[in-house]
Amino acid sequence: MAFRFPLSTLLRLWQSRERYERLKLESLAARVAALQAEIRRIDLTAIEARRAAGARLGGGIPAVELHFATECQESRQELLATLGERLKVAENERFTQMTVYQAVERQMKILENLRRRQCETYLLEETRREQKQMDELFLLRLSAVGNEAVPRETE
Repeated sequence: MAFRFPLSTLLRLWQSRERYERLKLESLAARVAALQAEIRRIDLTAIEARRAAGARLGGGIPAVELHFATECQESRQELLATLGERLKVAENERFTQMTVYQAVERQMKILENLRRRQCETYLLEETRREQKQMDELFLLRLSAVGNEAVPRETE
């Protein structure tokens, strides 16, 4: 008789939920990483724009270009502020999801450990049953051989 875990359906449900929550967490982590990369890209663009403006400043810049550079810098600052807020929200969501994932993972591990312990107990009991059967068979054979060795009385 093979081992059968009575809570296997529940275990599969928790394993499925753990995979779902992990994928959701990975998605949120990817979103956080994308926002961080976008912020770094804009920061690098701003640094490059300041460097280029500084190089041209010595030779004189028309007022229109200076005004355009200022508008671009202000737009970048607004975009950075917006992205910073979105990053905070995404990090909070990721933290919350991490908590959910860890709780689900704990529940799944509890069931997996219960299954493992029950399987080990089953295997131990199965080994004991087999040994008992082998011992009984041995005793039966020993008894049969012992009966043949004893001479029978004739009447």
